[in-house]
Amino acid sequence: MSNALLWVAGFLGGALIPAFLLQQTPVLAALSRLVPQYWATTAYYDILARGASLVDVLPNLGMLLIFSAVVFFIACAALNLNNGGLTMKTNPLRVTFASAWKDIQVIFKDVGF
Repeated sequence: MSNALLWVAGFLGGALIPAFLLQQTPVLAALSRLVPQYWATTAYYDILARGASLVDVLPNLGMLLIFSAVVFFIACAALNLNNGGLTMKTNPLRVTFASAWKDIQVIFKDVGF
């Protein structure tokens, strides 16, 4: 299942075919912006092919940071790291910043930071 999702995300994000080809179809153009691969490959192409600077791709990097934060908070909500194991909580989509920060502190304490 995860492999199929990665293939679809890679296709929509421009990893399999150039993203500018997908932009010609309105539905695919809208869907491609929903996967992080689009933002990463667009930044990559902008730097390598178009000579963009790091400042020019900051919006793309910001979107990647947002994707990372969303996935991180979903993972913190789904996994109960405070009980010493990876057990599912009863409500995996309920997360607060305080509970996520507490989980981060537990992880860093476990690895010796």
